[in-house]
Order: sequence, then C-alpha cells, then structure tokens
Amino acid sequence: MRFEEDDAGKFNPGDWTLTAPPIEARRERNLLRLYFFVMWSGGAFLWPFISLFYARQNLNGMQIGVLVSIGSGVALLFAPLWGQWSDRSPHPARLLQIALVGTALISLVIGFHKVFLCLLLLTILNATLSCAVLPLSDSLALGIADRENYGSVRMWGSLGWAVAVLFAGWLIEKTTLLSGFYGFTTIFIGAALLLFLVPDERARNDQNDPAPGRAGSIKTLLGNRNLLALAGAVCVWYFIEGSFRNFEPLYLDQLGAGESVLGLLNTLRALAEIPAMLWADQLGRRRSPSLLIIVALIARGLACAAIVASPSVPVIVLVRTIDGLSGAFLYVGIVVFIGKYAPVGQRTFAITVITSTLVNLVLLLNGPVSGWIYETIGAYWLYVFSLGGYVVGLGVFMAIKNGKKGSMQSI
Repeated sequence: MRFEEDDAGKFNPGDWTLTAPPIEARRERNLLRLYFFVMWSGGAFLWPFISLFYARQNLNGMQIGVLVSIGSGVALLFAPLWGQWSDRSPHPARLLQIALVGTALISLVIGFHKVFLCLLLLTILNATLSCAVLPLSDSLALGIADRENYGSVRMWGSLGWAVAVLFAGWLIEKTTLLSGFYGFTTIFIGAALLLFLVPDERARNDQNDPAPGRAGSIKTLLGNRNLLALAGAVCVWYFIEGSFRNFEPLYLDQLGAGESVLGLLNTLRALAEIPAMLWADQLGRRRSPSLLIIVALIARGLACAAIVASPSVPVIVLVRTIDGLSGAFLYVGIVVFIGKYAPVGQRTFAITVITSTLVNLVLLLNGPVSGWIYETIGAYWLYVFSLGGYVVGLGVFMAIKNGKKGSMQSI
C-alpha cells in the first residue's frame, strides 16, 4: 500500500492506491504493454488512411467532413456512458473487449460500401463503440501501471504503430485500401482476446469507491478548477488542430505523396514518440503534467508555423517527425493530469468526458467548417487557420488553472 501527496504536500484521498506485489505488478504491466502494442498496431492499418478511403469513394470534401463529424456527434452521447459503465463495472476490461470487437466488425463492413448514406449509417453505429476504445484503455493503464508508469506503457502503443503503419502503407499501395480494413479487424479482435490475460484493475485502485450518478459526476467535475482549465484548453486545441488533421492525407496526396509516404510519416512520428514517452514520465515525476502540456503546445504551434512558411512534402514529414515528441508530451500530460485531479471513483468518466466527449464535440463543429475551407480555398489555408489555436488554448489553460492567470508557479 502506498500514499501520495498533492502539490501542497497534503494527503489527497484520490491518490490512494493499493499496489500489487512487485513480481505480479511487473507481469501485469508487461501484459498491458503487449495489449497497447497490438491495439495501436491495428489502428495503424486504418486510421491514417480513412479520409483517403472516403476520397477514393468519390466523396467530396463536405461529405468527408460530415462523416468525420457525425461520428464525433454520436460519441458525445455514448462516451460518457461508457465511462460511467466502466467506473461502476466489476470487470471494466470486459466492456473494453465488447468495444474492440464491435469496432473491428463494423469497420470491416464499412470497407465494402461506397454509397454516402450507407457509410453515414455505418459510421454512426461504429462510433457508438469505437468512442470507448482509447479512454477505457487509458483508464486501464492508469489503474494497473499508475500515473508514474503510464508513459512507459503507452510507449508500446507508439512502437506498435511505428512497426505496423509503414507496412500498412506499403501493403495498401501494392493492393487496395480494403487490405487496411482486413488488417484492422484481425488485429483488433486479437487485442480483445489478449485482454483475457490482463487482470481487471478495479481490485486495487480508487475505483472501488462507488461512482456517483451522471448528474453528480458532472457537477463534481464542473467544480474542479484544474479539470475545467484542461477541458477549456482541449476544446480550443482540438477545434483548431482538427482543421488540418482530417485533410492532411489529402493535401499530401495533392503534393504528390503516395500511400507509402503516409505510412513513412506515421512511422517516423511514432518512432519519435517512443523515447519521448519515457522522457515525459520522468519529467512528469520531477515537475508536473502541467509542464508537459505547456511544452507540447508551444512545440506544436512552432511546427504549424513551419508548414505555413514552407508547405512541401519534406517539410511536413520533418515536422510530423518532430511532432511525435510534442504529441507524446501532450498525450501523457493530459491523461496523467486527469488521473491526478479526477475525483475519487470518477477517473474513467473524467477521461471519457475530456478526451472523448469534448474532443468529439469540437470535431463535430469543426468537420463541416474544415470541409468548407478545404473545398473553397484549399488545404493550405487550414494550417493558416490553425496557427493561432495553440496560443489561444495555452492562454486558456494558464488563465484558469489554479486561478492564477498567467502564473507559471503552479507548474
């Protein structure tokens, strides 16, 4: 058993955890690392290429924007439900398995359709399940590996992505985009089966405390100034960043890059994330997750400025490689920040609300806007539109967190 202290040196009941014996804990972390490796390997076969798949079905920019945003709208409703079900369930890993298998099978069906209306309906159905995969996986990792080791677990997801995405890009270029759907489905089902070996984390963490109802959970989160700061900043960041992320594969295609270049880009970024995840763990332990978030946002703003200044395939590849470092800092920083400040018994709910519900809300609003910009004036202007978002989001985070506007002392 161990007790942690908050930033003020006082005991925080939300940081109370029971730890497993060292050998057992090491085995559980290794199984979790393997799961992240497999799960993210599956994602590498489909997620980087989905907008390209839509374009190859002769959909226009507005239709692609609708498909991206409608899934986000569905996730608004279902992500918090998945979070509450997980917080209350005695076996949250079983819920994650349902989400993995359902997402795998529905995604495969999507690969065989070309009609916009069919794709729309299938995307809605798929979103009800897929919105649970990442937040429930992160919550599982926080429960087993704890905050101090989260980056060392998530790092294996980046490694799996790096290994798989380059091969996936090559395979799709040599065959068809349908190969990506087959790979995604097979590997996601394998990840679900692997979870039978990973113990449920409920037995040793603060999730043993009963989770309140949805109204009580939302009221508690709204009263948490630190989580409000993060939530506000996340809304700004993802609205701006979503403007160019959804259409960057199409922009690279316009610049003459093939599917193999998309695979190389994602591989280089994932390889950069691997050491950065460990570095983020160490820096988070010595300082705080707030510092990770701030450094990441500054770096991402500079990266976007580089593309605006010199829009070309080599520059985008170089920037996205460096972006892997900031992405690791941002991802670890956000999840660990939530784990640190989330109320007792509401960790998974807080993760789903901030990293899924809010993110999907802004993507829902952003999808048609970015689609219109892409159709009207071109993909380049999405980067121009996005440039100031990181600065605004950073300002929101610093202004609200701990009530010290512009103060760096709370880092």
